[in-house]
Amino acid sequence: MTYLRLALIFSACLVYGDTLDKTKLNVVFITLDDLSYESLGVNGCKVPEISPHMDRIAKSGMRFEGFHVQASNCIPSRALMMTGLYQQHNKIFSLGKAGAGNQVIRNTIPTAFRDAGYHTGIMGKNSHHNPFDPYTGFDMEYEGYGSTKYPDKVYEKTKAAIANSAKLKQPLFFNLNIYDPHVGWYGWSRISGTHKETENHPSRIFTPDEIPYPSWFPPLAENAKTGRTKRGTKDIHLMEEVTAYYNTVKRADDSIGQMLRAFDEAGITDKTVFVLISDHGAELPGGKTTLYNEGTHSPLFVSWPGVTKAGSIHDSEVIGSIDLLPTFYDMLNLPIPAELDGRSFLPMILGQQIPSWRPFVYIQQNDRNKARAIQTKDGFLYIINAWHDGETKFGSVSTGTLSWSLFKAAQQSPENDPLATAWINKLEFRTPHELYDIKNDPSCFKNLVNDPAYKDKLSEIRKTMIQEASISGDDIALAALRNPESAEARTETVKAIDASKASRMSDPNYARRAHYDPLDGKLVLDNTLFEGESGIWNSSAPGLSLSKTGGSKELGPGAIKFSGQEGQSLRFETKQSFDATTFKSIEFAFTLTPPQAPKAKKAKGKKNTKDKLAARNERRKQNPMPQGSVSIEYHDGTQWHSFTKGNLNKFLNEQKLQFPAPNAGFSKATKFAISIKSSNSGILYLDGMRLAADVNWESISAPARQVLKAGESLDLITDLSDYSEVELSYNFISDKSASQLLLESYKDGKWQVINNHDYRDVLQADKKYAAFAKISSSETPVLKLRLRNSASSPVRINALSVQKRPSF
Repeated sequence: MTYLRLALIFSACLVYGDTLDKTKLNVVFITLDDLSYESLGVNGCKVPEISPHMDRIAKSGMRFEGFHVQASNCIPSRALMMTGLYQQHNKIFSLGKAGAGNQVIRNTIPTAFRDAGYHTGIMGKNSHHNPFDPYTGFDMEYEGYGSTKYPDKVYEKTKAAIANSAKLKQPLFFNLNIYDPHVGWYGWSRISGTHKETENHPSRIFTPDEIPYPSWFPPLAENAKTGRTKRGTKDIHLMEEVTAYYNTVKRADDSIGQMLRAFDEAGITDKTVFVLISDHGAELPGGKTTLYNEGTHSPLFVSWPGVTKAGSIHDSEVIGSIDLLPTFYDMLNLPIPAELDGRSFLPMILGQQIPSWRPFVYIQQNDRNKARAIQTKDGFLYIINAWHDGETKFGSVSTGTLSWSLFKAAQQSPENDPLATAWINKLEFRTPHELYDIKNDPSCFKNLVNDPAYKDKLSEIRKTMIQEASISGDDIALAALRNPESAEARTETVKAIDASKASRMSDPNYARRAHYDPLDGKLVLDNTLFEGESGIWNSSAPGLSLSKTGGSKELGPGAIKFSGQEGQSLRFETKQSFDATTFKSIEFAFTLTPPQAPKAKKAKGKKNTKDKLAARNERRKQNPMPQGSVSIEYHDGTQWHSFTKGNLNKFLNEQKLQFPAPNAGFSKATKFAISIKSSNSGILYLDGMRLAADVNWESISAPARQVLKAGESLDLITDLSDYSEVELSYNFISDKSASQLLLESYKDGKWQVINNHDYRDVLQADKKYAAFAKISSSETPVLKLRLRNSASSPVRINALSVQKRPSF
């Protein structure tokens, strides 16, 4: 397939007088983990003093009442907000490691701010972000995954971020990801129930009598609200668990208070924009991992000094998490990458209306219980449960709660409210599809799918859902969306989603830590996970073989196996030579690991320390740690030379090594290799191999600015036979929402569309967009490219750039 991707273009246009490119205000983007919308005082929560600091942010700016995240589990939800892309485009469908990460994506929230001249920092939930480490776009990781459970650490690291940005004389973009109120909750164990914490207390500890029964929980008889946890020794009331959640919400608010304290003390609060959201609902039954209102409805607060009016509320539109990234680009006065599925809601922040704003939010669940949902502007929620088969049970972290076990036990009680039993059955098994009137039934108790009074509304929403899935390329869901009552159609969708995930597991472009950085601009010679093939490498040399079982678990089940004997040297080299005369440097990225020792068989009875050590030593004898040396090499057509060499231990685990070209340059017949010399008999696995080179681009003349009238074309290249790769980028804008701009390539006797920018689908009129394409000569040997306006309104094009470089 032609390798195409859209990217950020760095020019800016003047749209608003007080955009961030002029004011250079700091920006703090705050996410909370598993925070229910109804947990905040500003949203009507009756718990006393539950969220004064979050309420402060809300009251100092604008609250968006119609904001929904578009996935209700952690990593997919955060990927949607960070990339502005639906799951079928960002490829982040699940929580798993292998196949879950994607470093191909260039445009994320931090890259927008870095390119706008900000110092970019992240604190907390780092490994739940996309792309994964090295977190493309962040200059600095201030603290790791769970650090934001500790308010004092938040204060300390926020101060450090502020100090660094001042030292660098750059405005600060700080992505503060508060871990709370994710489980484990303060004072609570899922195994034993309530317990006493010895440290890190919230500033106020609530008791069950201060906490309201969650509005989305079913009505239970009072005697059904008490039971035991898995290993509990005494009865515990359901509200003790809910209270533990609220105590953790309080600690989350304390952390945000400490962040605000750091800005207040620095005297720059009035020079800082604060944006706050949750990644989904609470980890309680009916919340997180469901597509019900409690699962996806999130607070969204924007406090922008001099722009947002204090205490203002926007409740006339629905907004999705894919809309965050284009809005940040717009706030920065940068062209919006045209690939994004979201739209900018900056005019709403400015108190303006947006003509033809999308009147719905499309929501996806591809992990475990596969489903699609749509929340409409007029207050309806429609869900299609592709996974429903009447037998499969809902799989979720929330089913490990005391609340869930009590709900299940209550099903057997004759005293229980029938509504509760129906709600529990629905949650556990679902139905093929569900329709709710959220304005009158926000807790989703009454399914209206079979109510004749809502027949027309159901038909209207289903048509909208199918249209959005088709336009956005969510083809794997279409079978279930078109015929939700059909068990065969639902099964087809489930199988399609599973097949898509399986294919990504062996795709080096999408596997986590495949050594790919989309912003480094390198010419990739090879990027292989060794899932049944070895790319440009010779894997059949003596002592080398493809293995389906070794290597890094995170990179899948394939690897190159080095089977070395004492004193033997094994060289893993490229099959062919390269004309590397244009290479300025070469980069080797790989993971080198010894085999995992087999697990010891479980023995009956207790083992003493001596027995354990003996068993461990026996396993080591069976799988000795390889010893020896490693050399990273190139061949100049005459002999092998070493870039670097050293003890094997130095090269174990993940490596990313870059070497400049030799003084005389590389030759026209250069090979590359990794050599391993063994000093004992042993096995090593090489995984996730990437070989890349730095090669200069050569610019091709292109007009700086052009207006294409209706039906007009602009030839970019009419014939370029001496190229290997071509990159082109351009900005464009139209005043009319009916405009359509096409980038086309001439192949097989006809013009074929590469990029289709259609204002009818996603793009907004009067916004400036940036687009990018990369084309290889292996796809189209004789290159002809043009931009064509296929609509009735003119399109203005500027910042047009075309460049080429040789490959191999």
